[in-house]
Formats: sequence, structure tokens, C-alpha cells
Amino acid sequence: MNNCSILNIKLEEERQKLHNLIEDHGLGHPSVIKQSQHLDGIINEYNNKSKSSRHPAGANA
Repeated sequence: MNNCSILNIKLEEERQKLHNLIEDHGLGHPSVIKQSQHLDGIINEYNNKSKSSRHPAGANA
């Protein structure tokens, strides 16, 4: 399993955690905001790895 696949699984798990927190606490709760920020970080990491796998170093974009 490659890094993007692993990140995709983690992304889905963390997204589900966010949805559960929203159901339990509402959108403005600090734990929801923290989970949302955590999810943003994973999304950014996924996008960076995905972009680098599509555009190998030294290739013109």
C-alpha cells in the first residue's frame, strides 16, 4: 500500500471523527475546531504527496 493510500484511509477516519464530534457538540465546540484543523493538516499532506507523485522532481509542470 503506497503513502497516498494510507493517507487516504487516515483522511477518511479523521473525517468521520469530525462528523461524530459535530453531531455530539455542534460546530463551534473547541474539540470540533481542533479536529477540523487536524484534518486540514492531513488533507494538505495528502495533496502534497499526491502532487509530488504526479510531477516527479525535475519534470516540467
